[in-house]
Amino acid sequence: MALPSLAIFLVFFISASATSTPCPSKATALTLAESFWRWQWVALGCEGGFEGDVLEVILTPAEHGLCEVILVRPKGDLRILYDQSKTTFDEKMAGQMRREGNWVGLDAHLCSETSFIGMQPLTRPIRKEQITFAFEQIQRLRAQEIKGGRKCGGDLALHSDLGVTHAEEEMVALGVEKKFTIYVKEGPVNTDTTETKVVDTATARRRLGWFGSSSSSDGGAAIPVTVRLIMYEQWHGSDNNITRSYRFVSSNPSPCRISAATAKNMQKNIMMMDDLRDTVSRQNQRAGEWQARINEVALDHVHGGPDAWRRKYLGDRTKEAVLPYLDKERLKQKSERMADATLKRLGLYEFPLSYDVRKAHPTCVLPPRSQDSCGSCWAFAAVGAWEKQVCKLGDGHARDLSRQRIINCGESSFGCDGGHAYTAYNAILRDGVVPESCAPYTSGKSGAPVGEPLGTGLCKHKSTYSGCDMYFGRPPNTIEADKGQFIRDGEVSGVPNSPSTSFLMGEAAIQGAIMTYGAVWAGFTVFGDFQSYSHGVYKRRSNQELGGHAVQLIGWGQTDNGQKYWIAENSWGDTWGENQHMQQCSQQECRGDFCDQSMAASASKQHGETCGYFRITRGENHVGIEELAAHSFVQGLEPDSTHVPQSSEQFAEGAAIGAGVAGGGLLVVAGIAAAVWKLFCSGGRGGYDKM
Repeated sequence: MALPSLAIFLVFFISASATSTPCPSKATALTLAESFWRWQWVALGCEGGFEGDVLEVILTPAEHGLCEVILVRPKGDLRILYDQSKTTFDEKMAGQMRREGNWVGLDAHLCSETSFIGMQPLTRPIRKEQITFAFEQIQRLRAQEIKGGRKCGGDLALHSDLGVTHAEEEMVALGVEKKFTIYVKEGPVNTDTTETKVVDTATARRRLGWFGSSSSSDGGAAIPVTVRLIMYEQWHGSDNNITRSYRFVSSNPSPCRISAATAKNMQKNIMMMDDLRDTVSRQNQRAGEWQARINEVALDHVHGGPDAWRRKYLGDRTKEAVLPYLDKERLKQKSERMADATLKRLGLYEFPLSYDVRKAHPTCVLPPRSQDSCGSCWAFAAVGAWEKQVCKLGDGHARDLSRQRIINCGESSFGCDGGHAYTAYNAILRDGVVPESCAPYTSGKSGAPVGEPLGTGLCKHKSTYSGCDMYFGRPPNTIEADKGQFIRDGEVSGVPNSPSTSFLMGEAAIQGAIMTYGAVWAGFTVFGDFQSYSHGVYKRRSNQELGGHAVQLIGWGQTDNGQKYWIAENSWGDTWGENQHMQQCSQQECRGDFCDQSMAASASKQHGETCGYFRITRGENHVGIEELAAHSFVQGLEPDSTHVPQSSEQFAEGAAIGAGVAGGGLLVVAGIAAAVWKLFCSGGRGGYDKM
């Protein structure tokens, strides 16, 4: 839709006694108008920047010694009147806008009618002085680093024939931020910046030799350096001149890291970026399939490489530790019992076509969290599923439980280098878990702890959390033990006794566990295209295997065309993936050159929107999602029991109630379960103890 035509005039009063022509040169008129508008743009509180492209400047002498200056613009014309009798900038320049055929005062309507948001491509030439300033600042900062003892390499020189690429600008307070890429080389200093025009990326690559030679025509490996600087303009009323000054903001790479080796890495990143763009484009052209977009998660893989990406976003080691040694036939049989028992308990012939814990138990669901820069998905998935069980089988109130407590107490885990579902559930059983407010998550920022394995040296004693609620796991009762696969001492090499971790496999068993306990931990293999997932039912196209990941499965369903899916909650933050309505998240954290620019203006999520979920193909064990799942148990809570015990003695009563409802005549079993629990947890503290 075309933007409405906009006409604005700014008034410049000229002394009637002036003997010179009332009109300045076109260059002076354009410079004054642009400078005035930048000043007004800040005063009006507009965001982003003013669209300043001018197609033509028309100068016409007007009455009373005024000069009419019309700037013909794609986004609306500007009409200016000029007079030199005033002495200050704001007195010389007043502005109006045309609305419905009438001239009216400037107001905030201009912001939405003529603005852009964020960095905008700049096709006009970059001034030689701007390139020179940026390069001199890089040299100055590099020299400071060398003087301070850092090894930054030798002299740098500007390439004389590569031009400038990726030129952008954005309005900022009292100035204009300019971002552009220059090309340097290691060698004798050369500040020849004769050619400063903006060239497209393909031209730059041909000159750089990224598809052939690694150097340009003037010799030396070309090193792209993206610089940011802010330009300030000051108007001098006495002679209508404008002086410019600059402030250096940053360079990428930083001055000391500019080298030929860095250039090779950047070239590799750009090639990977091309592959990512192609992957996203191809996926989005497939009708009826899931949609992708370039996001922060995908860019981290490009910029950091696969190893760093795995350490940050993955981290589950459960399958590699357990699957090779488990009796899969016995696991299958017990999983079938789980499914059958759930159907019988619920009085169903088969599982419903869809189920979503977010709708069935909305008060039990908190916004998805982020593991940040720590391979702790194993803890997030296990604790996240367990806290939903606390709510579903308890009092219906969601509790945000501490992942940090479980990471620190994960005796057989590797901390931020990975862990297991059974490690998390063993820690809950043995050491208990407290609310997030009592042990906040810090590993996401620090990337620690790590260990081989971690041990219990970081696990604080329960008495440390005085005044905090503490929740414990429990071993299964007889009925639950018959429906799950548990690891006993010596059964699986290298895996400790895990009496409260119930493993299961297969579509029906997972459905039964979700309906019974609220959610399950599930592990699967991440492939290269999953990181750019946006919305829809994921089914991999990539063959690039990245590693094991753990998430929560919280429901299932099928599309209108019959495609079955799982609903999963990830731990990559609340802007990745789709929202609770199974739509693309309206917000993205990704900002910068390569992000999805169609979402660039989405600064916040829609009201009530919660993102961080994804759907994945169900019923085919796609990427191993149904190969191994797990859940644990909450002390004092069992399926069909609404009693919330406060101590180990009340736990026996609560277990008896739950067992009685489930099968009748199992009070003795419940009492035995309570006794066994006391052996596992010193002090016999209840599921909702206050320390």
